[in-house]
Amino acid sequence: MINTVEKVRSHFWIYAIAVFISQLDGGTVSTMLPALTRTFGLSSVNSSWVAGIYTLGLVIGTPIASNLSDIYGAKKIFMGELGIWFLGALLTGIAPTYGLFLLGRFILALGDCGIIVLSINLMLHTAGHQRQGRKVSVVGVVSGLASIFAPYFCRVNAGLYR
Repeated sequence: MINTVEKVRSHFWIYAIAVFISQLDGGTVSTMLPALTRTFGLSSVNSSWVAGIYTLGLVIGTPIASNLSDIYGAKKIFMGELGIWFLGALLTGIAPTYGLFLLGRFILALGDCGIIVLSINLMLHTAGHQRQGRKVSVVGVVSGLASIFAPYFCRVNAGLYR
């Protein structure tokens, strides 16, 4: 049987990896925005919705995910949020039209907000009082690192939007 310390460590890294992967999106999309603008023939106003619709999804989804986690438990909702994020990422990646791309971005944000909030929640729950600050700061560090590394991941996907 896995002892409690090992269980907390394994969960901690699962949440950190989920935050890293979900946060790659922000840096990737901002790096690829000129190519997206060309691909879909967007004006500057329309291209601003790539970020705007994502922010709207975060604003709407964060309180919903938080409240659902209070009702059904953070782990269950966290797994659901991963599924929502994956669906949004898939739709964003294969979207043949700008409207479907924006829908994918919105769904992506609905999953992403839960991944971040619930990762912090679960890290706080599994950490002792003296380690909470250290555990939660990792979410910020991982999120920042994802933004730094995202342009490198764009090279892999550069052929998608030309």
